[in-house]
Amino acid sequence: MYEFYEKNYLEAISCYKKAEAKLHKLTDEIEKAEFYYKIATAYYQIDDHFRSLNYSEKALSLFSKHKEYIDKTIGCEMILGSVQFELFRIKQAEEHYGRALDQAVALQNRRIIGLIYHNMGLNYAKCGMPLLAEEHFRKALSIGVQEQSVFGINTLFELSHLMYKNGSPEEARRLCKE
Repeated sequence: MYEFYEKNYLEAISCYKKAEAKLHKLTDEIEKAEFYYKIATAYYQIDDHFRSLNYSEKALSLFSKHKEYIDKTIGCEMILGSVQFELFRIKQAEEHYGRALDQAVALQNRRIIGLIYHNMGLNYAKCGMPLLAEEHFRKALSIGVQEQSVFGINTLFELSHLMYKNGSPEEARRLCKE
C-alpha cells in the first residue's frame, strides 16, 4: 500500500502478488474484497485493463453481498465503468456508472454523485464525445458540494478546456476566472 501511495504502481503490484499467494488463508470475505479492490486500482493505474476488470469484478461480487460496504460497491462500479470506457465499451461503461449513480443517489451522497458525473465527463472527453462530456461536467458542478473540492476545481478546468476546444472561448475564459 505504501508503494501504491508513492505511485510506484509496478512495485505495488509486485507486493500485492506476493500477498495474493497467502490470500487463501484469509477467512474474512471483506478483507479479500479490499485486497481485490486495491490490486484492481493498481492495475488500472498502469492501464492493464483486463486484470483490473478481473479484480474489480471479484471485489464487486464480495462487497455487494454486504450492504454496509455500499461505498466500496460504488467504487468497484466506477473502476469497472472507467475500464470499460478505456476499452471503448461505452454501453457497458454507462451501465456500471448508472449503477454507481443509482446507489449514490439512494445514499444521498452528493459528493459521490458529483464525483461520478466528473469521472463520466472525463471519460466522455477521452472518447471524443464532447457534448456528453460537457453535460456531465455541468451536472457535477450543479451538485454544489463539488465546487469546494479538488474535483470541483478540476471539473471547472476540464469544462473550460472543453469549451475552448468547442469554440466557446468566452465561456471558457469565464470558467477559468471562476
